[in-house]
Amino acid sequence: MPFVTKCSSCGNKFTVHERSIGSSMDCTACNKTFRILPDASSNPAPEIFTFKEPEPEPKKQDKEVKKEVTRTIKKPVESSIDVEYNPPSKSRASSIDVEYNPEPRSRSNSIDVEYTPEAKPRYSERKRDWFSGEGTALDNFLGLVAVFLSCTSLLAASFPLIDYLVIPLGIAGIGLAIYSAIQEGSIVKRFTFPAIALLISLPTILIIINSPDWFREYRNKPKAISITDKFVLVAPGERPFLPEKPDQPVNSSQYGIQRNDIRAVVGEVRYRKIEYTQSKVKKFTKDAKITVLIRVFNAGYEKPFDFSNWQSYGNGVKLYEADGSELSAWKPPANPGAIKLDEPTKTVFAGKMIEETLIFDAPKTKFEELRLMLPAKAFGEEPTLDKDGQQQEGKVIMIIPFKMITP
Repeated sequence: MPFVTKCSSCGNKFTVHERSIGSSMDCTACNKTFRILPDASSNPAPEIFTFKEPEPEPKKQDKEVKKEVTRTIKKPVESSIDVEYNPPSKSRASSIDVEYNPEPRSRSNSIDVEYTPEAKPRYSERKRDWFSGEGTALDNFLGLVAVFLSCTSLLAASFPLIDYLVIPLGIAGIGLAIYSAIQEGSIVKRFTFPAIALLISLPTILIIINSPDWFREYRNKPKAISITDKFVLVAPGERPFLPEKPDQPVNSSQYGIQRNDIRAVVGEVRYRKIEYTQSKVKKFTKDAKITVLIRVFNAGYEKPFDFSNWQSYGNGVKLYEADGSELSAWKPPANPGAIKLDEPTKTVFAGKMIEETLIFDAPKTKFEELRLMLPAKAFGEEPTLDKDGQQQEGKVIMIIPFKMITP
């Protein structure tokens, strides 16, 4: 709706649309700018009408006093001035044609400034700052090359054909790492990749000098072998492997012996007096004896096998001193009138174990180790024929060190 406004300087009046309220306008008479606001003297005030709203119907239970509700509505009065209204365009121009040419606000357009950048000092004249600068870790190209040479040196150590390149590549990586660390730039740029190169090259060179085969030890580990009809050594956490010699004594504190599915391991070895019962009376031996606990495992996965006592196989189990003196096996004296029965054969299922304790006389002198001879027939090996055509039974020798014997 159009309304009348006037210039705040000269009082000249204009008719403008209500959308222009608050905007600025140039007066055509005095050429001054004023803010568009309605003129109270030229725009009549709206008439005020009062009417009553219909009252709601009273409820039977309500006994309140009726109150009149009035509302004031402002009704605009049509102006008596005939104005031809044209809808405004996107600009804020009113129905009056006003030509406005604003002056440029920029103060620097009329000033010509010539800028000449300062010349940078030469590289030799610069002051080297070791603790500040620009650049990221990836900007250090020499550091990246040093890391590449160090990794190549580490890989070359694993291959015997090119292991002679380990030390040259490592030294080249160390040299580039040190050179790139003294260049200009930030701490991150100078020290990230050089530090990685040094951490790889230095240990690689030291290890290859002290132990050249350290990187290739996994290649020399014994491979999985077929243990059918062969005696192999077994240790916890390791694969079975063949001894260097067929009749090589086995250290029972480190390894066990196995043939096919039968595995024998020396458990505990004790030096003590033995308690036994004779005529329902408990007694102890006068002298201490050597007791050897042997565990027999079924190392197979499916088939069980039958196992009797160790003394029933071949020549039985024998214990020797280091000089070859045999220590006699000891058995508790039999009760008078007792019937001697053969020990039953035990069935050992896959993954199961049986134990047997053997008792021998103790040595009379000091010793460093004992040798336990087990019959190979207990492992399923058949006797062989010697040159004279006589049967010769195999044997397995287990070394029992002195430190393995407990009281």
